[in-house]
Amino acid sequence: MRCVPTRREYVGRTLRECRTDIRLAVVHDGLRLGQVQSVTDAALKRGFTHSGRFAAAFRQKYGMSPSQVRRDL
Repeated sequence: MRCVPTRREYVGRTLRECRTDIRLAVVHDGLRLGQVQSVTDAALKRGFTHSGRFAAAFRQKYGMSPSQVRRDL
């Protein structure tokens, strides 16, 4: 029997999910503010190694692709 709740039970999210959300937010802000040269470079600098998974996670969180955010400056 466990007495201490897991992070998911306490916060509702795993540490990995929290970390991914922070990394996505940093890339999103960089794209929105025009501070990055390319979507790929921004993703790689924040630790996303698979562009397809990055784009899918970004689209799920923000409802648009990273390139759409960059175009809408």
